[in-house]
Amino acid sequence: TADEFRVPERPAGSYTIHRGEVAHGVTALEHGTRYSLFLCDTRQDVDPPPAVPRMEPVDLSFLRAAVRAQFGFFEDAAQATQMPMLEQHVAAYLAKLAHAAIGNRHDHHARMVEAASLGALSLGVEAVWKTHMLRPLLYAQACAISSQPMDGAALDLVAAVRRQEVFMRKVVAAGRDAYDEDATLAEYRAFMRRARLAHPPASDDAVEPSLMVDLVWHTHMQFPARYRRDCVRMAGGFVDHIDEC
Repeated sequence: TADEFRVPERPAGSYTIHRGEVAHGVTALEHGTRYSLFLCDTRQDVDPPPAVPRMEPVDLSFLRAAVRAQFGFFEDAAQATQMPMLEQHVAAYLAKLAHAAIGNRHDHHARMVEAASLGALSLGVEAVWKTHMLRPLLYAQACAISSQPMDGAALDLVAAVRRQEVFMRKVVAAGRDAYDEDATLAEYRAFMRRARLAHPPASDDAVEPSLMVDLVWHTHMQFPARYRRDCVRMAGGFVDHIDEC
């Protein structure tokens, strides 16, 4: 307190429950008794910590067919992203991104969705596009300005697709039998709950998904507007995806 240290009585075998934000330390337990020190602000004139937002129910049923479709796409796309064609695919994709700025439309995502639905995208360009969406904040910025940002935050799409190729091959090697739909969607919800407790939730540094949960996560990001909305409801804030490390 302001006047003294207080040592509360703690019977043998007792334990403490506390928030992670509480400053504390413990002695090494080599034998005998472990001692703990907690620094507590006992003033009454401070605001309580903000409550963790309650998880809201989110319908993820739309992901079921989309995730299953990823297996076939990965089998084909892993072959289409080989060098040196990859650089040509990236150049073609960036040209489409720039074309979306004509007349200040900035409708890149809508145009790509339409082209994909009509089968008008080459497999390589579609793979680059889907890889770009795996950096949702940078993708949203690029769609807004219809170009890659030039401030050093631009995504190296060639390197990103190479990383995604490794992921695709892992998923293909694991096979469709490794994907338990109901269990994996439940695990994905739990993954988002853990992301919800990260500080801030905009980073995925604190949580590491399994391969199949990562597949669901990648698929969810293919629906940018839905992903942004679902993140707020499931994690209390936007959860970015950064895989450069």
